[in-house]
Amino acid sequence: MADLPGSRPVTLHNDYSHGVFASRGNACVDEAAAAYLVDGTVPPADVHCAGPGLPTP
Repeated sequence: MADLPGSRPVTLHNDYSHGVFASRGNACVDEAAAAYLVDGTVPPADVHCAGPGLPTP
């Protein structure tokens, strides 16, 4: 994240999708993204969210 100083990644673990904000119902992702978009609040640390799990083959 050297090119974006002060930024924080929001990582969704155990999921196979991207672009999950406001579409997959993950409160952890939605709250972190909404706080930034609405209030400009950057999390104090990287955000790691639990996903629903990966599909079984």
